[in-house]
Amino acid sequence: LVSGGQASGEEESLAREVELVPGSPDGVLPPVRVGSRLFATCTEQHGLFTKGQAVDAAKTVRMAKEWCAWQTILTSWDDVKGKKGQAHPEWTGRTCLGIVQLMAFALREDMESQSALPAKTVCKKLFLASGAVYGADRLVENALLETTRGLPARGLALPSGDPAMRKLAEDAKRHAEAVSARLQHEKQAAEALKAAR
Repeated sequence: LVSGGQASGEEESLAREVELVPGSPDGVLPPVRVGSRLFATCTEQHGLFTKGQAVDAAKTVRMAKEWCAWQTILTSWDDVKGKKGQAHPEWTGRTCLGIVQLMAFALREDMESQSALPAKTVCKKLFLASGAVYGADRLVENALLETTRGLPARGLALPSGDPAMRKLAEDAKRHAEAVSARLQHEKQAAEALKAAR
C-alpha cells in the first residue's frame, strides 16, 4: 500500500485478481491469474449446483449435469423462490455436455478420491483446465502460422482476453437477452389472454 492507505495502480489491479498458479522462480513464466469477480461468480455458481456443500469430484460433476439440465427446462425463476435471471432456457443439451466435459476434465485427477472439494478448489481447477484447453487450441490454430522454436514461454492462456472469446460471450449474452425478452412477451400474452377470458 502507498502512504495514506491507498493502493498503487499495480497493487490495486493485482488485488482484483486471484492467483491460480504462482509464476516460475526464475520469472520466465508469469503467474496465472483470473479476475476476482469472475472467480467469485464461479464459486457462487458452484454453490448453486452443490447446494452450498463441498462434495467429492464425481458428485460435483453429477450435480453440475443435473443442475444444467434443470436450467434448460426452466423458463422463468419467478415461480422459484423469487429469483430472477438465474434460468437459462437458451442452453441446450450441447451446452450442458460442454459444461460437464469441462468439469470432468478439470477434476479428472480427483475422480477416485472421496475427499470433498471446496468451491475455491473446484473453480481453480476449472480455470486451469480451460487455460490448458484454450492453450492447446491456440497451438493447433497457429500450427501453420508460426514455429514453436524460439517462442517465449507464455504459460496457460485463459480465454477471457481473446477477442474471439469476448465476441462469443457478447453474442451469447445478446441471444440470452433475446430469448428472455421472447419468453417475457409470451408470458404477457398468456396473461392478457387469461384476463380477456
